[in-house]
Amino acid sequence: MVAADPEDTPVAWYRPVERDGATIVAAGGDWTVFALRDLLAADDPLPAGATVVALDLAGLAGLDTAGALELLRLRERLGGCALTGAGATHAQLLEFVGRHVAGPHVPARRGWLREFVEDVGEGFVAFLAQGGKLLAYFGEILSVLAAGLLTPRRLRIDAVVAQMLEVWIRAMPIVGILCFLIGVVTAY
Repeated sequence: MVAADPEDTPVAWYRPVERDGATIVAAGGDWTVFALRDLLAADDPLPAGATVVALDLAGLAGLDTAGALELLRLRERLGGCALTGAGATHAQLLEFVGRHVAGPHVPARRGWLREFVEDVGEGFVAFLAQGGKLLAYFGEILSVLAAGLLTPRRLRIDAVVAQMLEVWIRAMPIVGILCFLIGVVTAY
């Protein structure tokens, strides 16, 4: 697919038209990225204070997402008038851009007191959940210790001493090196 040459692209345009005593804005040409450059730089042809009832898109030759966005912005400037004369594919693109691009959802602002109370409530619930997990872990440790004290035969002394040797004694050199290097980095 070859990109369009900006110099060969037809100009996008819009102008007010009187039909049956009502003002309609007719738009046409290629409403694409390349053609919009000149349109946005041109003077606004709309009369001040005119009530526009429709935006007629029958003259559209080409439309891309940038053009659809500009048409929707023009429609908003005109007071949200009706879109008429758009082909099926142009109407689908306008509807898609209007739903997903043109109007990002801005959440309603809440009062600072409500936000504060919600934040405190969420923090307290999270604190209680963490406390419950910690209490369950502590209970599990106590039950294992009680079982070991009540039945000392289950406590394997050789395995405990081997684990202590592996975790404490053999880990001392690497822990010492790490502490020394962290101290060097902190002192530097």
